[in-house]
Amino acid sequence: MSGPDASPPRPRPGRFRRWLLRPVAWLLAGLALLIALGNFFARTEAAGERIRTLAERRLSLLLEREIRIGTLSLSLLPLSLEATGVAVAAGEPGGPALAEVGRLEVEADLTGLWRPTLTLRRVRIERPVFRLALLEGGETNLPLPRGAGSRDDSSPGRLALRVEGLEVVAGRFELAETTVPLTLHAAGVEAELAASRGSELLGRVEVAAVEIVLPQARPWQARVAGRLRLRPDGLDLHEVEVAGEALAARLGGEVRWREADRVELTGQVRTAAAFARALGYLDAPLDGEVVFDGGFHWAAARGWGVEGSFTSPRVELGGLLLTDAAGEVTVDAEAVAVRVRAADLCDGTVAGSLRFDYPQTDTPTRIDLTLAGVELEQLLASREIELGAPLDARLTGAVELAWQLADLRTLAGRIDLAAAPGGRPGAVAAAGPVTFTVANGRLHSDRLALAGDGFELAAEGEYDVVTERGGFDYLAVVERLRPFTLLLPVEREPAPLWLPVAGGGTIEGRLDLGATVTSELRLALEAPRAPGFTAARVDGTLQVTPDGIAWLELAAEGAEGATLRLSGQVSFAEEEPFSLAVTAAGWPYAGLAPWLPVELPLDGPVSGEVALSGSLEAPRGSASVELRPALAAGLAAEALTASLAFTPERLDLDRLVLTMPAGELRAEGTLDLATDALAIRFEAPALALGSPPLDPFGDAGLHGGLDLQGRLTGTLDHPELAATLTATALSVGGEPLAVPLAPELALDWHDDRLAVSGALCGLIGVSGGGPLTLDDADLDLRLDVPDLPALAAALGGGDTLALTGSAGARLAVHGALAGEAPLTARLVADRAAVGLAGRELTLIEPAVVELDAAGVRIVSLYLGEPASDSELFATGTVTPGDEGRLDLRVQARLAAALLVDVVPGLTASGDLELLAAVRGTVERPRLSGQAELSGGRFRFREFPHTFERARAMILLDPDRIVIDSFTAELAGGRLRGGGNVRLDTAEPEYSFQLAAEEVGLRYPPGWLLRTNADLTLVSQPQGRTLRGTVTLARAFYLRDFPADLGQLLVRLLERQRLEAAATDEALAGTALQVTLSAPHALRIRNNVADLRGSADLTVRGTLAQPAIFGRIEAEPGGKIVYAGTDYELERARVTLANPARIEPVIDLDARTRVEQYELHLRLAGTLERLDVSFTSDPPLPSLDVFGLLAVGEVLPTEGAGPVGPGSDATQASSFGAEAILYNQAAAIVSSRVQGLFGLDKLRIDPLTTSRNVVSSARVTVGKRLSRDVYVTYTLDPASTEQQQVQLEWQINPGLVLVLTQNGEESYAADLRWQRRF
Repeated sequence: MSGPDASPPRPRPGRFRRWLLRPVAWLLAGLALLIALGNFFARTEAAGERIRTLAERRLSLLLEREIRIGTLSLSLLPLSLEATGVAVAAGEPGGPALAEVGRLEVEADLTGLWRPTLTLRRVRIERPVFRLALLEGGETNLPLPRGAGSRDDSSPGRLALRVEGLEVVAGRFELAETTVPLTLHAAGVEAELAASRGSELLGRVEVAAVEIVLPQARPWQARVAGRLRLRPDGLDLHEVEVAGEALAARLGGEVRWREADRVELTGQVRTAAAFARALGYLDAPLDGEVVFDGGFHWAAARGWGVEGSFTSPRVELGGLLLTDAAGEVTVDAEAVAVRVRAADLCDGTVAGSLRFDYPQTDTPTRIDLTLAGVELEQLLASREIELGAPLDARLTGAVELAWQLADLRTLAGRIDLAAAPGGRPGAVAAAGPVTFTVANGRLHSDRLALAGDGFELAAEGEYDVVTERGGFDYLAVVERLRPFTLLLPVEREPAPLWLPVAGGGTIEGRLDLGATVTSELRLALEAPRAPGFTAARVDGTLQVTPDGIAWLELAAEGAEGATLRLSGQVSFAEEEPFSLAVTAAGWPYAGLAPWLPVELPLDGPVSGEVALSGSLEAPRGSASVELRPALAAGLAAEALTASLAFTPERLDLDRLVLTMPAGELRAEGTLDLATDALAIRFEAPALALGSPPLDPFGDAGLHGGLDLQGRLTGTLDHPELAATLTATALSVGGEPLAVPLAPELALDWHDDRLAVSGALCGLIGVSGGGPLTLDDADLDLRLDVPDLPALAAALGGGDTLALTGSAGARLAVHGALAGEAPLTARLVADRAAVGLAGRELTLIEPAVVELDAAGVRIVSLYLGEPASDSELFATGTVTPGDEGRLDLRVQARLAAALLVDVVPGLTASGDLELLAAVRGTVERPRLSGQAELSGGRFRFREFPHTFERARAMILLDPDRIVIDSFTAELAGGRLRGGGNVRLDTAEPEYSFQLAAEEVGLRYPPGWLLRTNADLTLVSQPQGRTLRGTVTLARAFYLRDFPADLGQLLVRLLERQRLEAAATDEALAGTALQVTLSAPHALRIRNNVADLRGSADLTVRGTLAQPAIFGRIEAEPGGKIVYAGTDYELERARVTLANPARIEPVIDLDARTRVEQYELHLRLAGTLERLDVSFTSDPPLPSLDVFGLLAVGEVLPTEGAGPVGPGSDATQASSFGAEAILYNQAAAIVSSRVQGLFGLDKLRIDPLTTSRNVVSSARVTVGKRLSRDVYVTYTLDPASTEQQQVQLEWQINPGLVLVLTQNGEESYAADLRWQRRF
């Protein structure tokens, strides 16, 4: 549509855009073409060479060092660069390149127009080498780029550089510090870094091998790994770990190079003490660990240094142990300084300093140490000087030494120490100064003196540490050798035979130190005693060299004038000659035996000479010695003489004679030392049985002779023996002994077999044999004893055992006599018929016993006694030794009747069951188990009662025997008891209890007792104690005495004082604490008394000397007979109160009636001082009382004149005395006849004429027919009715009927009533 209002046409937008973009497109296309052409051109060889040349020139100008590039390849799309053979020349001509790169690969991007940025996406450096030198004055070999530090990287148009990745492969780094000097070589450097923040790179670096070479040290290698941050101005190191020989470290720090060249590293280093040895600074063994905390610093202006502190729990240098050490270390270009604040050394402390001025050519070195309480023994042990016993000596003082490390001649200083004991128990104490002055490499002993327990040692001399030569003169004054010799560093297992352990004296000499060590000693010892030597005095000299004893002269004096001299020379080399001469006079063989190569069973004083020569590998010599007296194999001999000679090829025993009381044993022969062939003859003709050493046969009563003859041939390894032993003219007790077998025993040992045949003394048949060598034995022997009584007689048994029977067994022996296989034997007794004390003992099964080195093993022992049905079975072991260990098990059923053979006068029955184990030793066996007694019945010959139904349970423990229960019946009563015996004490401790209930005894003889008792027997440290109570419910004594009371008292008065049986330990060692009570239980009814009473007694003292306290009291109304007269008892009491002896005090009142007189008898006092008095009512003179007692009437005294010789009074007095004597004699006769005929009463009364002359006697006989009836017969020649018979019948206690016949026709009856008020 068109018209005037139509708008003009508008231009289209597409055309405008095409117009605008077309120039841009052409520009970009041109740029791409230019880039493509540039990239193509850059890849051409000509362009590459042009770029390489340009880069070398520009970089050389920048670093002011020649830069060489082997090849260079550049790519613009993508932007990358690859170069090989890049090298930065050294600062001085001819030196190695500062840096080298085997291959360099770079991938980059260029961005930005206003501020272009070159981003290195990836940088890979292969086989780079960087060599850094630290020069004097803090200078380095690094180039300073032209214009360094003046550029402004932030100005417009300046190209910015950014690295996003850096990789280093197979790199190397070399550092040379010329001041120290120190070199470091790092190989196998691997790094991989990535961009972090800004222009920093962060990653990990590993170095496969780092080698560091310190001054005068061996190279040291390690591995390094850690984290690294690369900054424009330096490096930051994190968690860097270093691991090498004897060292491990964990470090961190920084390296800066823009503002100021410096290095700061800190961390912890853990190094073994052997690090210094690994560097070659020390040759001595070194062990332990040191922890170092500190840092390393380096700056161009002030150089480098190491500072820090160290600790070490344990460092051992050449055997010297330092513990808990702490201090500081400083290392710089001038010196190494170590300060030890404190360290423990040999149980003491040490502190001080050590300094090495290593840069100087002569390396001045100085040590300043302070010691306190350092154990000298441990210090010596660190120098491999061992002592034989603990030494109690602590060193305190100072050590100051200075020298040039390479020249010991400059060694100078002082060692000023003092030793003092520290109170160490069981050690040899020593004290004194130890001072050395050191000058020009020589140590001079100013004061070296140690004093110990019983010895003083002083030494003076010097030692050159350069030439290692010197010498010291020493003097030891010893009061007691043992503490001194204990310190000698000698092997003590076994103990050296020559090393004295007791004695005193002086030891002086000189010790020369050099290429060889020699010592000359002069000895003067008093009473020295060593394991192989004991003497009263030893004097002499000797010189010892490494080759041997150059000369030796010693003289020893022993007890009782014994002497021993030793002289000669000995080389320690076996092929060198030596000579020794030994002369002895009365020297104890025991003092020489330890030195002999073989142990011989000999003893006694030795006199003779021994000469040795040749060499140690081929000795020769001779000996002529005598022992007088001698002890050979335990046999006492009068003398042993021997003469022998030996060479390396042969030993000749010219003569050997052992002289004994029984005879002589002679031997002679040879031993070929080359072939070990033996040819020895021996004989002992007519050895006398009964003379030592065969005297046991004589003690047993066996006499006769033994002939021994034989030869020893073969070799030492395979000896052969042929010998015979013949018994002759055997007799016992002077009577010929009939032996059942021929008395000859033959032994034949050859071809490694032994054959035995014959009989030992004709009593034990032996036959058999088998293979036998020193290394192996397999013997089977038969033993037969056909006549046990003959064997018992020969062994001294005689007929006392009533022995009969025979026995046989087989003995098997296996093993080695001298080899490793143990020697064992097995004895099987397969036949035994033995009669012993009338009992027949048999083997229920063969007894088997095995023997070896471990002991005796009873495999089976099963015995029986058929008559009593007793059996015993045993098995177990007995281990040999000083004590003999036991391990036996026993089971038995034994008849109690077997005790009859052990306990005289015993009759027994019952069974004892036993099950026990026996352990412990033979001297102190330990039992465990139990035994039970059942059905026991025992009766003793002198005891009228039988123990019935006895039962007991006995428990056996290792430490005690317990009678758990014991019961029995005795005399109508019961016994109960128990107890125990402790075995685990030095002396057995025991306690037994016994209770008796209602036991009725007829013992002691004449007594009827019924008793209850509770008694305990307890052991005490000095014996034993019997305590308890005894209660008598009845104590009757009904047996008549062969005398009346008066005669008993006379006999008692004649007895001597009771003394203690002090020599009987069983009695003297048994203390008594027993109370005895018999309330109203005593009853005595016999010809002397008819009494009732009580007793209350306490028994103390011992069984040997008992002390009885208390009283015995009779009830009134009893009857006693005194001097033939019956008395009625009014009071009777016996009191015992003397603690020294049993001494009864008697208090007795009794009365009797004669005619119309009432006579009173009074006894008072002790048995030794008994006061006997008589009184009468009505009163009479004492003479008349005696007359009444003697003849039954008052003595007539009419017409008596003055009393004098021949007077009537004198005659009356004489008659009274005569009558009393007659009466006593009649009483003695009466008692004897009364006992002979069983009469209850027999009395003889003398009768007198008118002139008081005894003319005849009246005889009275009494007999109790029953308890209540008593008959009396009297014959009186002086009466008209010469015979009288009287019968008394006691109707009740107060009424008696008396019937009397006088003569033949007169009879009387009386009724007697009696009552006491």
